[in-house]
Amino acid sequence: MSGAKSIGSLETYEPEDKSFSKHVIQEGTGDTSPNEASVCTVLVDPMGQSVTPAIEAALGNYKIGDRCEVTIGESTTFLAELLDKVLMSMKEGETAYVKSKINSDGQKMDSFGVNDAAFKCNVSLFEMSRAAQSDDLEQDERIERAQHYKDSGTELFREGNTHFAIKRYQRSLDYLADIDKHGSVPNVVRSQQILLRGQCNFNLAACYLKQAKYSDVVHHCTLGLNVDSDNLKGLYRRGQAYMKLNQYDEAKGDYHRALALDPSNKATANQLALLNGMIRKEKEMYKRMF
Repeated sequence: MSGAKSIGSLETYEPEDKSFSKHVIQEGTGDTSPNEASVCTVLVDPMGQSVTPAIEAALGNYKIGDRCEVTIGESTTFLAELLDKVLMSMKEGETAYVKSKINSDGQKMDSFGVNDAAFKCNVSLFEMSRAAQSDDLEQDERIERAQHYKDSGTELFREGNTHFAIKRYQRSLDYLADIDKHGSVPNVVRSQQILLRGQCNFNLAACYLKQAKYSDVVHHCTLGLNVDSDNLKGLYRRGQAYMKLNQYDEAKGDYHRALALDPSNKATANQLALLNGMIRKEKEMYKRMF
C-alpha cells in the first residue's frame, strides 16, 4: 500500500496530499479496492463524539452511525469527497481509524494540530461492487458516464453547489476525451461526444461566471463556441466576461453576433447599451487626461 507504514500493531497510511491519516484496525481481504463508480456498503462511526448538524451536512451522501450505500465519485461535499478517497485505499472487510483535515464545521484545515477540531471516525467497508475501469469501457459506455456526470453537474449547479458541479463537468469531459484513444469513432458516438463537450464547456463557463473567474469563462465559452458557434448563452456569457476583463472590442463582437442571431433579445441589447456607455466614459476620461 503506497504511503503505508507500521505503528505498533497498526498499519498507518497517508495519501500523497496528506489530506487524511488512516490506521488499520481490522485488515480487509482481497487484492482490490473500490474505484470510481464502485458501490460500497460502509459505516462511519463517530466513536462517541458529538455530531454537530454542520458535520451531518458535511457528510453529504454518507450517514453517520448507520450502514449506508455510497457510490464513489458522487460526493457533493469536501468531507464526503475525502471519505471517497479513504474508501479507495481500503479492502473489503477493513475497518480503519481516520483523522481528516476537515474540522467540526465541515471546512478544510491546513494541517493537523495537537488539540485541533479535525473530524475523526472509524470507517468500515463491508461490501463493494467494483465498476469497470475507465480503460475497459466501450465507447458507448464512456458516453453514458459522460452524460451521467454532465447531468449530475447540472443538478448540483441548480442547487448552488458550484464547486462540485465544476468537478462533475470536468469529469464528463475526461470521459469524452478518452473516446478518441480507443479506435475509430462511429458517427453516432461522435455526434454525442461533440454535443456533450459543447454542453459541458458552456456549463463550466456558467459556473466560473458565478465565481468571477472571467478568463476561465472566456476559455470554456470559446471551446463551446468552437462546436456550436451560434450558441446565444455562450456568446452572451463570453461577452460578459470580456467586459469584466476590459476587453471591450471582443465583448462588442460577441453581443453583435448574439443580436444578429436573435434581434429581440433584450438582455443582450441591454448589455450592449451598458458596454457602449462604458466605452464612452472611458474615451471621455482619456480626453481629459490629455
